[in-house]
Amino acid sequence: MSSRDSEPSIPLRVYFEETIVDALPPSARAEWDRLVESTPMGQQYRSKAYNEVDAFAEARGRAFSVISVLETRGAEIPVELRELILDCQDSERLDLWLRRAVTIRLGPDGVPVAGQASP
Repeated sequence: MSSRDSEPSIPLRVYFEETIVDALPPSARAEWDRLVESTPMGQQYRSKAYNEVDAFAEARGRAFSVISVLETRGAEIPVELRELILDCQDSERLDLWLRRAVTIRLGPDGVPVAGQASP
């Protein structure tokens, strides 16, 4: 099992909030939700947390697309490279990697041919 198997798959702030709030008794949870929804600070906090989740999910989807294209093309993806791709949160970099995954020339063994990648 790699270290990434034990990590939450959402931003830590949201993970911890959900973990703590889920442990609250129903009345305390209802009060928490009321405070978050009815105060400007609570709304800003919730909005920022949801935006983090949206950005994380979008980047994660792009990362899985890169991996999916490479796997579909028969590329060998070392564990370290797979983790690097999945950990990336930079949309521009992921878009570049996705374009390269589509255009890179692969040898018969699924390894990219050196110097043969398209931009």
